[in-house]
Amino acid sequence: MFPEAYVVRLQTRDMHGAELFACASGSGCPAHRVNDMRKDPLRNPRGEPGEAPNCQFAEVLSADGRPTLYILASKDIPADAECLLDYGERYWRHHKLMLDQFLAAAGAFQGGLAGLSRL
Repeated sequence: MFPEAYVVRLQTRDMHGAELFACASGSGCPAHRVNDMRKDPLRNPRGEPGEAPNCQFAEVLSADGRPTLYILASKDIPADAECLLDYGERYWRHHKLMLDQFLAAAGAFQGGLAGLSRL
């Protein structure tokens, strides 16, 4: 339903003071495959933790001041284990809102189609 993407707000701002964001989707970077640690985040954004996160974001500035976002392992991760981050409550509250709006629009659309069948 949602594109395989997440957006991370960077601490660094651009030269005009505007916020910068990073997204790995479409970049060929496997970072968008790192999942959240919560078991069922859309039902409860605070979430019941599944497992503790084993990765974290690290923002590093290059010599010319451009930020680069890395995902670092915060502990040893076995080869068969999943890489997990803490996306945060705000991320999941936003996705829940998007899902609710999508479902409401889909319901209205289906209701409209049902009305057409009576014609």
